[in-house]
Amino acid sequence: MTTPPAAESGHPSRVGPFRVIRPLGSGGMGVVYLAATRAGRPVAVKVVRESYAEDPRFRERFRVETEAALKVSGAFTAPVLAADPDAARPWLATAYLPAPSLTEAVGTHGPMPEATVRTLAAGLAEALAAIHAAGLVHRDLKPSNILLADDGPRVIDFGIARAVGGAKLTGTGQVLGTAGYVPPEQIAGRTSTAAGDVFSLGATLVFAATGRGAFGESGLHILLYRTAYEEPDLSATPEALRPALAACLAKEPWNRPEVPDLAELFGAPRLPGAGWLPADVAREVRRREEDMRATVAPLVLAGRRSRRRFLVVAGGAVAAALTGGRLLTRGGSARTAAAPKPLWRSALPDGFTHVRRAGDGLLLVTSGDGAGAAVLDAGTGTARWRRPPYGNAATTASGDAVYVIELDGALHARDLRTGGQRWQFTPPGYPQPDATDLTASPGDEGWVYVTSQQTGEVYALDQAGRTRWHRAAPRATVHALGRVVLCVTREAGGTDGRRSVRALDARTGAQVWAYSPAVYGLGPNPGTRLALALRHDTADLVALRVPDGRVLWTAPTGLDPGQGAQNVSLAATARLSADGFTAFFQQSLANGRFAALNTADGRTRWRGDSEHFQQLVPLGGTLFTAPVPLGIDPAGGRGPLTAYDLTTGTRRWQTPDPGEGLRQILGTFGGLVLLGVSGGPAPGLYGHALTDGGEVWKRAYETNPSARPWSAVTSGNRLWVADTTEIACFEAGT
Repeated sequence: MTTPPAAESGHPSRVGPFRVIRPLGSGGMGVVYLAATRAGRPVAVKVVRESYAEDPRFRERFRVETEAALKVSGAFTAPVLAADPDAARPWLATAYLPAPSLTEAVGTHGPMPEATVRTLAAGLAEALAAIHAAGLVHRDLKPSNILLADDGPRVIDFGIARAVGGAKLTGTGQVLGTAGYVPPEQIAGRTSTAAGDVFSLGATLVFAATGRGAFGESGLHILLYRTAYEEPDLSATPEALRPALAACLAKEPWNRPEVPDLAELFGAPRLPGAGWLPADVAREVRRREEDMRATVAPLVLAGRRSRRRFLVVAGGAVAAALTGGRLLTRGGSARTAAAPKPLWRSALPDGFTHVRRAGDGLLLVTSGDGAGAAVLDAGTGTARWRRPPYGNAATTASGDAVYVIELDGALHARDLRTGGQRWQFTPPGYPQPDATDLTASPGDEGWVYVTSQQTGEVYALDQAGRTRWHRAAPRATVHALGRVVLCVTREAGGTDGRRSVRALDARTGAQVWAYSPAVYGLGPNPGTRLALALRHDTADLVALRVPDGRVLWTAPTGLDPGQGAQNVSLAATARLSADGFTAFFQQSLANGRFAALNTADGRTRWRGDSEHFQQLVPLGGTLFTAPVPLGIDPAGGRGPLTAYDLTTGTRRWQTPDPGEGLRQILGTFGGLVLLGVSGGPAPGLYGHALTDGGEVWKRAYETNPSARPWSAVTSGNRLWVADTTEIACFEAGT
């Protein structure tokens, strides 16, 4: 009988449900093992070091990052299959690819040909787009984190670096990332965004093309200095690649190209596929695949003999014989849908009704209008600090800063953890604005963009609160989107809903582009790639390229251009899915007719129709809809909660109509979609199984039906729900 290989001495024989075969390597975060599922599929399991496991803030970040990583589904990423942030030593499992890293391939076979580098750029750009769509930033893209499979590269370790150190220095003199590949802003301890990954991609491609780093091969501190202050050495790279490489390696993040533009920038003829690798590297890949088949064959045989039950994940991947802890798996945040476990309840501070954000052990709550700020301990609900609401002046937050418009009318930047003031701002000549004057929109690098109704201008403030530029923008709504700030401006005295759209350079305020004709409005969640707008003259839906304002496509809506008030409302329903690949647009206020469009070309993917106007909430690969009552009685709506496949429109399930009541789709948690209901015969909080819509959980609450009382946030395996008077914390059911 063939005996499966045993783990090496000094290493665990199992990690979670996986059988350990041998260690693959170790690094600053922990040890990586080659392991196998019970069915014999190879996986790579990273077990974190004890020093990190003892830090509760690390565990919280690790949980949040791994839950996001489980949602990444790009063709050129090594998928994360499972994780256990609550294990004695947290671990994360990814698909194992018997492929050399870019470091190994270049070290053994020499630099890559120019054509391979171009194709590699396209594959890495696709991988970064998938990672960023899941709300992650890689922060440690480098040659050793790129595997060269025969059908394309695979990016590994995405998003996990932040769990170790957040977005700042990990300790005195220690920089999160790898010298020579980490972007200058990360070296300086500033927030690293998607633009930082573009810098790392550029440095990685220089290595692929030359066999050495863009900033040399010196010691740590010299490399960091060169990266921050000197230009990269591109002399050995193919001349045709130098402009694209130089653009990626720009010192300032706003001067780098956007991820969707990278493939075209590098002139990649196609995405990676069969035959993309040089012959000698391709032979090594085949050899490694044969070795791996020989290694895991005994485990496949042993798995067939086993009668133990296993859970299929991502096409048949992961056994779920987990003893203790909570296993996070691809395709769902829990193994089965179970009722959340209540942990605590606490009265909300006076004047505060809605929970807006959770992270790093803290909760941010505001008034119903989004005004004021109270920061609570996420473990107890105890208030750390608070600033009372000032009318309906909305509070925003970004990173570790909270921007609050306080009773003096000024915008105050406060430390999220302590409440300490960093700076305050009022427009020149207006020392005490009223409650409706200022609106703040956080951008990258700690900058914030403030509009004033009194002065009719937009002000760009840097992380120290200094005004870097200001421009006329009367009655404007702004969206800070990386290198540009979109300004949607209402025309003075207009009664027909006419608005103009223009883009300003985020760092200089110079106009980048302006769109003509006028629009009824912009969709509420534009991305760095495209924004949706409803034309004023034709009522057509248009997709605008955010970097340059070019019209990507135009889609007819069937709306009457003369119905100004209705069209302004409908423009606000033009929403992008989280991955940016699907757009949703509601076509009537009188009923629930809507369309789902492919954002690549504007073609209709599918249509939906119902008797009542619907709220459309895309979450993951599912679109959830529920009726929104229109009219005098906000609790008078009727209709079911429905789940559709986001791409095809196939109806997955539909709940029974629970009767009258104001419904709010709050999000997903622990295998459930959460629905808050106020008014009507059965107010409360409901949890329906993501798989079939069955009611798994109900918590009765008496709430005010005249407003939208419900708010909810999640972090890891915790859920916090506020109902305007109290906040409750729950743990995911098991």
